[in-house]
Amino acid sequence: MSSRTAIRSPRCEQCPDRLPARARADARYCSSPCRQAAYRERRGAETGGMPREMTTRARWVRYSARKVPLTVHGRPASSTNPATWSDFPRVHRSRVGVGPGYVLAKSDGIVCLDLDHVVRDDGTLVEWAAELLQLVPDTYVEVSCSGRGLHVFGYGTLPGRGRRWQYADGTGLEVYADARYIAMTGQRWRSAPARLADLGEVLATLL
Repeated sequence: MSSRTAIRSPRCEQCPDRLPARARADARYCSSPCRQAAYRERRGAETGGMPREMTTRARWVRYSARKVPLTVHGRPASSTNPATWSDFPRVHRSRVGVGPGYVLAKSDGIVCLDLDHVVRDDGTLVEWAAELLQLVPDTYVEVSCSGRGLHVFGYGTLPGRGRRWQYADGTGLEVYADARYIAMTGQRWRSAPARLADLGEVLATLL
């Protein structure tokens, strides 16, 4: 048996496979799919899994356990005072409060449909919420902090700051576009994408 020890190539940083024998000295991935998958993961980490249309805007705050908006320094923030908002990286790194919040500003044209108490114990939606989501195009939808509600984000306009509907079964729907912050989770609902779509037709149906 030869005393020579075979030199084994390093492993791919994305999967268990080893790098090709002729890979460049600075190679980190075994294939293009692994390289692209790693890029998507890094991008998701940088945005908290939320749309870049939102994470690239300085519309972010932290919030307390009682849902009080806070600055990254722990002082009270306001949904009408941009001086108390920060960019996403600073808010994402901050440990003030319990999580990040996004402030809706009418000038951005971003709206939020806040569906309250619509997720049942078995993970299904109450009937009206399921029907509403059937009308919603592929856009960012996340589970709320309680785990019982949904936030639907997209582009649109509203007459005024928002509307609210309360139903006899305890569920409810609120639609906001301005001077309101939303406590964010980054927990996407099912296969919802990390991008925003036009919600104009949905809003026209509701309003």
